[in-house]
Amino acid sequence: MKQEINKNVTKKNILIFLFILIVSLSFFIGGLLGDSDKNPSSSSIKDDPFYQSKKQTTVKLSYAKKQELAKKQTERFVKEYFTYDTRKMDRSTRIQPMVESAFYQEEKEADIHIRPTFEIVTVAFRKMENVYIQPLNEGFLWTATLFMEVSNGNGQKSIQKNNVSIVLQSSIDDPTKWLVSEVILYAEEDS
Repeated sequence: MKQEINKNVTKKNILIFLFILIVSLSFFIGGLLGDSDKNPSSSSIKDDPFYQSKKQTTVKLSYAKKQELAKKQTERFVKEYFTYDTRKMDRSTRIQPMVESAFYQEEKEADIHIRPTFEIVTVAFRKMENVYIQPLNEGFLWTATLFMEVSNGNGQKSIQKNNVSIVLQSSIDDPTKWLVSEVILYAEEDS
């Protein structure tokens, strides 16, 4: 009887040992495979957009650098946004990479409804003055006086002066990229 008990205990010990060995090997092999997925030099990870955006969010920028990037982005935006031909409104397409998605949708809808009038057929950005940028919540408020050349239905041109404020927010995917979320146009003057 003692021999039978020893055989059963030995079989149980061997089974327990095999079970532990199999589990240990599976963790070891899984760890090796898992480490290759975490390795940034792996080509599949480099192509993964989630990894790219996660990697980019670790970028630390000084306040002055953020302000400089936001100002440059806004000045590029202003030149595209305030230059258009009402006969072929494609402004939303040109500004899409520089704006938040909600603002893009509003502009896309506006492009559909804008038609040429006798007073305004084309608008061309000419210059900006009194440029100022200040912090606003998590973003910036950019303000300036803009001068645009407006041509009417007769081809006559005039300079139009507008004060404008533009709200910018940092892109979620790329903290070095600033996106326009709102444009506020104040009273305009003809000169």
